[in-house]
Amino acid sequence: TTRCDGVHWGAFGGDSVLVTRTAANTWHVQTQAYPNDQAACKKTSGNTLLGHMPVDLWIVSSRALQ
Repeated sequence: TTRCDGVHWGAFGGDSVLVTRTAANTWHVQTQAYPNDQAACKKTSGNTLLGHMPVDLWIVSSRALQ
């Protein structure tokens, strides 16, 4: 039930997110399999919650991404 003001992957060290460019305007973002799907939930209160957060999403732009 806690909301994050910002999420940072690789919070426990190492690369926990894989980013693959699939086309000039498309990227696939996916966390590694458990237990390497680690992230830090940053809160404006100053607290940081550490835990596992699986993500699988596509970023698609109307123009080429750099």
